[in-house]
Amino acid sequence: MMEDITDTRALPTPAATASPDGAFHYWAFISYSRHDAEAAKKLHSFLETYRIPAALVGRSVAGRKVPSRLMPIFRDRDELPGAGDLPAKLRGALEASGALIVICSPQAAASRWVDQEIREFKMMGRDARVFPLIIDGEPNAGDNPKPGLAECFPRSLRFEVTPDGTITERRSEPLAADARPGMEGWTDACLKLAAGLIDVGFDDLKRRERSRQVRRRLINASIGLCTYLTLMFGYFALADAELSVPGADAIRGKLDEYRWTLFRPVLSNDAMRRAAAEARSRLRPGLLHVATAEASESNRPLTGWSVGQFAGALLRDPDSAPDDLQKVIPRFDRLFRSDSADRPEGYLLLGKSDDTGTVARAEAVLWTLMGLANARARPALLDEARKATFDRYLEVAQRVAELFAPLGDGGWNAVPDQADPAKHFSYTSGLALHMLLELRAANLGWLGSRDRLDRMIADTSAWLARTFVQKGGHFGWRRSLDDDKPPDSGIALMIFSALGRACADARASMPESIRHAALASQIELRRRRYDTADPDIRFDVHVRDDAGGQSMLVTSTRVIWLPWAIEGLVHWKRCALRYDHQPATLRALDRSLGHLLSDVTSEMLDAAAAEQKRLWVLAELAYGLGRAP
Repeated sequence: MMEDITDTRALPTPAATASPDGAFHYWAFISYSRHDAEAAKKLHSFLETYRIPAALVGRSVAGRKVPSRLMPIFRDRDELPGAGDLPAKLRGALEASGALIVICSPQAAASRWVDQEIREFKMMGRDARVFPLIIDGEPNAGDNPKPGLAECFPRSLRFEVTPDGTITERRSEPLAADARPGMEGWTDACLKLAAGLIDVGFDDLKRRERSRQVRRRLINASIGLCTYLTLMFGYFALADAELSVPGADAIRGKLDEYRWTLFRPVLSNDAMRRAAAEARSRLRPGLLHVATAEASESNRPLTGWSVGQFAGALLRDPDSAPDDLQKVIPRFDRLFRSDSADRPEGYLLLGKSDDTGTVARAEAVLWTLMGLANARARPALLDEARKATFDRYLEVAQRVAELFAPLGDGGWNAVPDQADPAKHFSYTSGLALHMLLELRAANLGWLGSRDRLDRMIADTSAWLARTFVQKGGHFGWRRSLDDDKPPDSGIALMIFSALGRACADARASMPESIRHAALASQIELRRRRYDTADPDIRFDVHVRDDAGGQSMLVTSTRVIWLPWAIEGLVHWKRCALRYDHQPATLRALDRSLGHLLSDVTSEMLDAAAAEQKRLWVLAELAYGLGRAP
């Protein structure tokens, strides 16, 4: 107790000190001086919140079963009267308590009320249920006075008390719990009191408490680990879902390396093949009709551009039926036919009647050569006589093509007879590299020379590498050498696809800057949607006329990015393998390719059906799908 007492809870009266089963109402009565109120409050909280080990719950102690918690514990709060005996309610609380805990300090030793509470409790014959807790001072210091040592035990605690309340001279040897610094410490001292209250050995309770703490630490560690893993996986999920969080790129790279993803699915190779085959099957009937129809019926001029695109796309399609392809082959005969001595064989390749309607364009002869290469790549399609005829067509077309590369430095021009033959165009050079690689894939040469073809591939690749622009966060190619505008993204995709194939098929040397930029652009395609409007690239070109003068022509090319993006992803994956890029890079390229084949291609075909998009646009798409995946 203390000089300030009386619990705010209703106290039992002396006539009702026990519960109906004979058990005490309180597990303990805490007696203390008002100077030790904080220690009493701390002890009270510890005892009432301490969870008894499960193995001890249910044991019988002092006529009652041990519960899971030692509740209630009595602790007085209000002040005692200045004189007289203990109030009746406090005496009733003592009688209703199974034990007395005395907080021992020099102030408690000097408190007559603490001493009286101890004497009253001992008068009830419960000496064995008195438990001292030393927080300050020295026990029994009065027997051997030393400077600086103050007695902490009240007199009634140090000596036996008779039933009539007389304090004898016989020593009482209480087993105290010592919470002083350097002794048992607060926790162990409180555990020692709890052990006394439930009548078990302190070592036994300490051992059980240690085991429980170990289990609690394991549980807390498990909870902490689970929380950490949950947060970590949640963070990874945010990165996987393409949200912008710190370190997202590195996280996505690791997820791709181990093939773990929830929000960025990757189509299997079989699924990509099925998607490409389905798209080609939707395109094939329309292309076949245009490629085999008479010029008047199709309402299109007979040019190398149209024949090369439509016939070349069908010849590149692995699922095209041989009987249908036999209907396509004669279109090349019509293209190279000469009906006048004044018109040499292949004059149609320089015809000015194309979509621009202004000037002969390199695309006509380049697409023608790609169509011829794809026809020669099918050995069962042509008999020996037809092979010889097509070889002649190849020679004629290649001589015409040289008009667009007069300097032989790897750069190609958009039109022949340019006033400045060194003013090469990036788009034309990229398309020319595609053409050269198609010839190589068909085991053909340039004018009969395989070595010359390989040199042209190397020179064109090198010219494109030299003209690569990387500045201010933009990279790619400008339309021409004297263009000061930012790089064009559509041209970049077409040229990247050609360089990727040159890297994979012809083992062309590829600068690291271009390789990294190409892979970055290919990986970013996973985000791209179909653009309903394909941009036109317009550029000025000066040509010489027959009178030796010059005239300026404005020409344009519509860039269809999707076919070249598909083509590029197929080849850059093989190039990445050549340079031993990480599995995460290959996984990312597969993700982009799957997205283009399953989503974007379907969007383009649906839009084409709704908008009656020009068939030559779909011919380019079919051409790009011919090597996918």
